[in-house]
Amino acid sequence: IHRFENLYNKERIQFIIDSVLRAAENIQVVFVMHPVTEKRLQKTGLISALSSHQNITLRQRSGYIEFIALLAQSSFVITDGGSNQEELTYLEIPTLLMRKTSERPEGLDKNIVLSNYSTQITNEFLSKVKNKPRLNINTKLPEPSPTNLIVESLEPYKS
Repeated sequence: IHRFENLYNKERIQFIIDSVLRAAENIQVVFVMHPVTEKRLQKTGLISALSSHQNITLRQRSGYIEFIALLAQSSFVITDGGSNQEELTYLEIPTLLMRKTSERPEGLDKNIVLSNYSTQITNEFLSKVKNKPRLNINTKLPEPSPTNLIVESLEPYKS
């Protein structure tokens, strides 16, 4: 969750956090925090509801390969990201897209569901997917990742 129209709209961010909390009632949830999201959740006080929940693990953003590995193990994903939508379509992971519309057609009406910030749509989605856990939050890819290798090799050229 990182889109400004969600983070800086009090009703939307509350709806998203409430949806994550509902998802965590019966399944372990990993909440990957974009830096701007973390700052906003701290400022609004919403981070405490996530961090104090026994079924929610807060995680900092990782490299691309590690993130895709996490997605690939997920039984479902809640996101507002368009590029995530494309990747999750390819992975065929059920996804609740926290938006009213998407400029990307990939996966819509297949594995991607537009939430439209609707409690009914969200509850229907969660009732279909949250009882199928397959996530192992401790899985890590070997270090260094390809991303880290590229960054390290470019570091001497930094201006």
